[in-house]
Amino acid sequence: MTNVWIAATDGTRVAVEAGGILADPKQGLLIITVQRDDSSVVVSDVRNGVHLTPLKEGRIRIVGADGMQVRLESTTGVEFVFDAEEGRFISPVLEPLPTLTASPTPVPTPVPLPHVALASIDMQVTDRSKAEVTESRAIETCTAIGVGERVEIDVVLSGLPTANGRNLGLGAFQFTLVYDETKLKVVAADVNMLLASVSGSQPFAVTEPVTSEEANDGTWIIGALDAGSNAPELAEKSDGVLARITLEGVAAGVSAVALEDAVVLAGELPPEPFGGVALIERTAAGKIAVGVNCP
Repeated sequence: MTNVWIAATDGTRVAVEAGGILADPKQGLLIITVQRDDSSVVVSDVRNGVHLTPLKEGRIRIVGADGMQVRLESTTGVEFVFDAEEGRFISPVLEPLPTLTASPTPVPTPVPLPHVALASIDMQVTDRSKAEVTESRAIETCTAIGVGERVEIDVVLSGLPTANGRNLGLGAFQFTLVYDETKLKVVAADVNMLLASVSGSQPFAVTEPVTSEEANDGTWIIGALDAGSNAPELAEKSDGVLARITLEGVAAGVSAVALEDAVVLAGELPPEPFGGVALIERTAAGKIAVGVNCP
């Protein structure tokens, strides 16, 4: 996702995430989540909070808000307005609401949104094998390399998505790696780590190519989706590596390396809206020193 808008009103927290679908670059995507103070999820609209832009004008980003009406702009410059109270786009095209068959209104049982305790970056993984991708570890927060040298870093989850005290496994993830493009460049990434650690998994990458113009502008989107059936086995694990990323030093200095817009989907979908989207409670950044010592 590109960015997020958050508002608090009447004891609820409303979060609107904007972005797109990597497999269809012209399709914009918006996800709205409404959460009570007790962490239970409210079904925000008849689309369960997932909205495709009514016009295919590229990825969208949030540029402002007027009350509960969120203003967005696509990569082609088209302006959209999403009404968070109505749960639909109202401009430039009014998003039609599905026709629902009248039925008795059930009394919902509050269900906590799945959560992950921590996503962090291990800066020293040169001697680690893929066999270690599901083990807990001490996280190194800085590493030093020379100009022209390469280093591998791991993006690590501490705890898989859980809800009601039960592990739900892992079905997909996406995050943006943020770094100083004047000091580092992305060379490669391997997502066949935690998702590929159990039988029956079929992970495939949903990642910006490292050769694209956007790949080395200081932000790089990386993600993966498991098309197999790994939830039961993967739910037994508690820690693991989402992706192993290779970076190269291009100029002397220290670059922070951080995660933004991190989204994790549970492998086993609980009976709640938003398809098992898990809240990541905290992300931890690291540093790479190029041609100098770690600070």
